[in-house]
Amino acid sequence: MEVFFVSRGMNEKVEKWKKYIETWMHPYPYIDKEGNKKSMNIQGWLDPIQLWGYAFPYEQRDKVLSALQFGVGHDKLGNYSKFLYPLRKILKCEPIPKDIPKIKPTYIGLENMQLLPIGMRQDIKDAKFPDGTIREQI
Repeated sequence: MEVFFVSRGMNEKVEKWKKYIETWMHPYPYIDKEGNKKSMNIQGWLDPIQLWGYAFPYEQRDKVLSALQFGVGHDKLGNYSKFLYPLRKILKCEPIPKDIPKIKPTYIGLENMQLLPIGMRQDIKDAKFPDGTIREQI
């Protein structure tokens, strides 16, 4: 799973946020060669161009979307969605749902920052890898 968004904020706070999110670990389920369900921890990764793409296991969707707190403080910016719509189409994304479950957020340091949602897209589910494992192709 990968989510795309735009950030804005004081550089010091953005850099602190980047350090955290770059090292955020997630449980990652997979099926081994013998067909057993297993799990390992993997690190999410951040693809920066100030237009961010963050990849993570699908099972962590609600936790990640809740923690990113999209649109908090959006009233100060006005209606920006019409400007981000073309990016959503270029990135082949669907809109981020408005009914994101409110989960006690993982601290990711969003003080003096705002994340503007663009969209999200699903990765290939149940991809078979050369080592014989079956898992989401992140």
